Amino acid sequence: MIFILTYGDFDFDNIVDLIYGFILESYLHKAINIFTSFAQLRDSAICEAVSSCCAASIKFPSVFPMLIYICISGGAAAKRIKIRLRGISDMMRIAVCDDDAVTRAYLIALIEKQNIDCEIAEFDSAQGYLADGRGFDIIFLDIEMSEGKGTGVELARKIRANMRNQPIIIFVTGYDKYVYDAFDVEAFQYLLKPVEEQKFAQVLQRAVKKIIAEKNAGETLMIRYANSKKAIPTGSIYYIESRNHKVILHLNDGELEYYAKIGELERQLQRSFFRIHKGYLINMFYIDSYTKTDVLLTSGDRLLISKYKYSDFVKAYLRFLKRGLADE
Repeated sequence: MIFILTYGDFDFDNIVDLIYGFILESYLHKAINIFTSFAQLRDSAICEAVSSCCAASIKFPSVFPMLIYICISGGAAAKRIKIRLRGISDMMRIAVCDDDAVTRAYLIALIEKQNIDCEIAEFDSAQGYLADGRGFDIIFLDIEMSEGKGTGVELARKIRANMRNQPIIIFVTGYDKYVYDAFDVEAFQYLLKPVEEQKFAQVLQRAVKKIIAEKNAGETLMIRYANSKKAIPTGSIYYIESRNHKVILHLNDGELEYYAKIGELERQLQRSFFRIHKGYLINMFYIDSYTKTDVLLTSGDRLLISKYKYSDFVKAYLRFLKRGLADE
C-alpha cells in the first residue's frame, strides 16, 4: 500500500484521521518515513526535529501526532519539540556519573528494572557531565572519583551555582562522611555502596513523583470533602472514575472518594482532561498509548474508550498536544 503526501495546507480533522489510520493499521514506520520526507520540503530545522521524535514515536505511538504538528507549524515548533516530547511521553533524562564502569553498569541496570520511560546517559567524570550540555532530570553521582576526574561534591556545587537546569541529585558513595556536604548542595538522597536494590527503587520512584508533581503544579481542583474544602492539584490526578453517585479521584499517592457529578468535573477540567467513557475522565498528560478500545496511562491503568467517544478523543488529544507546544 502506498501513501502520498504533497506540500500544502491541511484540514485539521483530516490530519487526525490520517495519522491514526497509519498507527492503527501498523504502518508506523512507513508513516514516519513519509512525514520525515514531507518535513524536508518545509524546513531543515523541522526535519531535524521530526528525526529526533522518530525513536520515541516507535515506542510511544501517543506522541506520533507531534510529527504532523511540526510539519505544519514551522521552525518555532521545531525548536520546542524536544522539551514538549519529554513532557508528553513522560520520558525523563537520567545521568549516572561514576568513574567505575562496573558501578555505572549496575546503577543503569537498576534504573532499567524500574520500568520508567527514560533516557539514560553515563559519565566517568565530572568534566564529561559538564561537557555534555544536556539537561537532566536526575543524576546519580559518585562523590569520590579518581584523581583528575573531579569530585561529586564539586560537580554538584557547579550544577547548583551555574546551570540553568537543576536536576535532582542523588549521591552514591562508599563513604558516609560526606553526608553534610550532601545537605549543602540540596541533594535529594544519599545512597551508600553497595546499593541495595529495594532502597534504590524506593528513592528513584520518589524522585520521579517529585518531578511529575513539579511539572504539573499550578492548577487545582476545589472539592468538598469531609465537611470542608480541599484543593487537589490537577497534576496529581491520573483519572476520575464515576461510581454510585460518587467520584473517585485516582491520584499519584492514593485515592479520594466523595459525592460529585462527573459531568460537572468534565466541564471544569476540559482543558487537560477528556471523558473517554461515561465512567472515566482521564488526565491527557498521563496518556502513554491507546487503541480504538482502550487507553493506557503511565500509572499502568488501562481504561475502556467508548466507541462513540473515540473520534472526539483523538481530536481532543491532538489539540492538547498542539496547545502544549504553543504554551512552551
